[in-house]
Amino acid sequence: MVGVAGMGGIAAFMALSFSGAFVLAQTAAESPQVPEWQKAAGGKLSFEAASIKLAGPNRFESANFALRFQDSFASDQNPHGRLTAQFPLEVYIYFAYKLPNYPRRQRDAMLAHAPKWASTDLYAINAVAEGDPTKDQMRLMLQSLLADRFMLAVHFEHQETRTLALVLDKSGKTGAKLYPHSEGPPCDVPGVFACNSISAIFKPNNVISFGGRDLTMAQIAAALSGPPRLTLELPLVDQTGLEGRFDFSVEFTLDPTAPDDPTMYQEALQDQLGVQLKAANVLMDTLVIDHAEWPTEN
Repeated sequence: MVGVAGMGGIAAFMALSFSGAFVLAQTAAESPQVPEWQKAAGGKLSFEAASIKLAGPNRFESANFALRFQDSFASDQNPHGRLTAQFPLEVYIYFAYKLPNYPRRQRDAMLAHAPKWASTDLYAINAVAEGDPTKDQMRLMLQSLLADRFMLAVHFEHQETRTLALVLDKSGKTGAKLYPHSEGPPCDVPGVFACNSISAIFKPNNVISFGGRDLTMAQIAAALSGPPRLTLELPLVDQTGLEGRFDFSVEFTLDPTAPDDPTMYQEALQDQLGVQLKAANVLMDTLVIDHAEWPTEN
């Protein structure tokens, strides 16, 4: 679900399979822990005022800032405490809990007990907070709003999950379109792709280009798991061993006669970014929706 601004809607979830040996990538833990970002953001927070209204069908509108998992606002998107958006509840949950793009299997697990309207009905939210909160603080405010107005209840399940690991094709070497942010233009210099954001460009002949700047490899792996119009079936996790912040862009052609075939996308990742996807088993936290109700409008 790579959005041009906001989440970009709910992407189609298409199948992908890879062969290869499975490995256990980390040791077991008893249960999911409170994420560090949530601790740092300050615990339970609330908007000063908020309204929620059911929008008409086919009335999708982008948010006033990208509802994505990146740590901070894009350089030109600081909302100064205001959130205006029109999405299904599912999309708001992705932002509120700082989730990467769940591929098919994780998404199915998340929605298994949720009402069907949670991923279809569009709700317009207009909320405002005091001061100038950070993006992670806005997430906590939205968590409170969803719990109060949608009666949303969720939990995380920590289990061994079949995944795809993002690894370097050649040890210690990346492709031409994946490089340290320090080697590219600084964030105050405009570019095709913005800092702390993922965006997509749709070109003629089914060519798609997407990328971002000043991102961690974990964020890039999450973005690569949900390319525009082609979503991997399995989660994608970073195992490149690269530290720091990076710029990346990748361009691939989607075959309209075989939209489920990721071959050209996989080749583009290898040729342009210098990475491969390998099968792995990894312990992961998956958010599961326990309960949700239609909100009372105001």
